Amino acid sequence: METDASLLGWLVAFCILVVIGVFFYFVYSGLFTPVKIQTGTPPIGSMTIAYKFQRGPYSGVAPILAECTNLAPDAKQVSMFYDNTTEVADYKCRYVGGVVVEEGMDVAALEAVGFKTHELPAVDKAVYTKFPSCSALTSYLGLLRVYPALQKYLSDHDLLEPYPPTLEVSCDGSTTYLLPLYKHDSFLVPEASERFDDTADSPSESEAPRSGDEADERSDDEKDKEVMKEGVQEVVKEVVEEVLTEELKEEIQEEVAEPAKEE
Repeated sequence: METDASLLGWLVAFCILVVIGVFFYFVYSGLFTPVKIQTGTPPIGSMTIAYKFQRGPYSGVAPILAECTNLAPDAKQVSMFYDNTTEVADYKCRYVGGVVVEEGMDVAALEAVGFKTHELPAVDKAVYTKFPSCSALTSYLGLLRVYPALQKYLSDHDLLEPYPPTLEVSCDGSTTYLLPLYKHDSFLVPEASERFDDTADSPSESEAPRSGDEADERSDDEKDKEVMKEGVQEVVKEVVEEVLTEELKEEIQEEVAEPAKEE
């Protein structure tokens, strides 16, 4: 009995420690860090970036940054997002992922796997803020806390038109979010300025590519419908035959009964 009580006590203590550890991990990752948004000269000046450009949901930047981590683990990582997701469809959204090029970096190795370089100018007027970037959780907390605050700030100060590009520069355990208020075109990489063929690239229900699993599911559904249809047809056929047989039997009995009555 004493052993069970002791075991239960250790289990409760362990659960309490886990909860405390998870709580402090969230706090360390920025759960309660205030999001202080400022307008003025940002802490980031001009820089050259090695980047890859893509269109689609902004979550697609993660694989590019993971590739950057493998190729240049000590480099400052940079992301740029050009479009307002509340007004632009996901498949049209333009974004860039890459690293800040610094002296001594092997740019040729990046270019060999498809990265390109572009010069970003310095600006003396921008909306910016900082947020911790010290754990895997901070990217999600930044998405949940920083971007809604930035969107509200832009809306409150009538800065949504034209919509400014959003830069994220991560280094030294923090991420700087920067939205330049002018020179927008200078932050566009060449691919971002190219005309987008909406009719060619927009997915439609009839032409949208389907995964193998989805195709299999649709195929199975069609097969089930065919089997059900055949089953219903068989049942209807049997009922009809049975009704007709009964009617024929009644007619034959009536024909036999009529001569008997006459006699």
